[in-house]
Amino acid sequence: MTRGDSPRPQYSLLAATELTDGVYYPRGGFGSVTQALVRLCEEAGVEIRTGTAVREILVRPDGGRAGGPAHRVAGVVTSGGETVRAGTVVCNRDLPAAYELVRAEGGGGGEGYYRDAGQELSGKAYSASVMAYYWGVGRALPQLAHHNVFLSEDYRRSWDRARGPGGFVDRPNFYLHNPTVTDPAAAPPGKASLMALLPVADLGQWEGSGGRTGEAEMVAAGRERVLGFLEQHGVSIRDCIEYERVQTPAGWRDAYGLRHGAVFGLAHGLDQLSVNRPAQREPNTRGLYFVGASTRPGNGVPLCMLSGRLVAAKVLGDPS
Repeated sequence: MTRGDSPRPQYSLLAATELTDGVYYPRGGFGSVTQALVRLCEEAGVEIRTGTAVREILVRPDGGRAGGPAHRVAGVVTSGGETVRAGTVVCNRDLPAAYELVRAEGGGGGEGYYRDAGQELSGKAYSASVMAYYWGVGRALPQLAHHNVFLSEDYRRSWDRARGPGGFVDRPNFYLHNPTVTDPAAAPPGKASLMALLPVADLGQWEGSGGRTGEAEMVAAGRERVLGFLEQHGVSIRDCIEYERVQTPAGWRDAYGLRHGAVFGLAHGLDQLSVNRPAQREPNTRGLYFVGASTRPGNGVPLCMLSGRLVAAKVLGDPS
């Protein structure tokens, strides 16, 4: 598979699990999971810095064991210019974008290796991006379930990701989250909070130059498809949307360091799944580890959580 292909669904395991075991929702929204993890970390003495981007990952030549990595990690440089020394760095930025941060300290050489590794990963197949519409609606919507999956009647064309405003089928596939059905605290009384996820092509596949070219038109076209689809099913919310925020592919890219704004990182075809995904331990750099969707074992919340557990075990088990 090469970049630009439009992968078709390859598994039924996820759907089967949801139908047989159900889908669980954390009370208070998914942010409560993050809050719980933060609390556990702080109780263990971890210092957490927010609003502090990493500008560089520093490496230096490693004269260690013969046949071992050529470099070892030396720390990071923050966006504020602070150098934080560390013998171990775990990076959850998307892997190609992570390699762009690596700098050889003191002109130690080797940056060509990291540049080539990042470029190789950039050429692999990537997952879809999404337009995410967050709506505050002025009335409750009991006719909707908590989780709603709408599938197009134009089955074959609906899986071709829109690359421009004219690329959407009339009734596209999309997901709609209506948490107030389960958790009334998700919206003020008598109102609803909705999130619509509309798959689109990643930025590397957009018409034109990608990035934010044609973004406003894509947002408008996608919104109209979703609202129109709902109206055809008897759910009209167009006139009672009191709040809207939209996360675009460029927004995903900029906020989370995702190559091409691909929300699930590398695509999860069989040729890029599990052990066929990039390793968590950077092979040429002692002390540098990767975690998240584009590394092993794969994407999705459960696998990303498992990725964190696996990399923690590697860090604790590796010699310094």
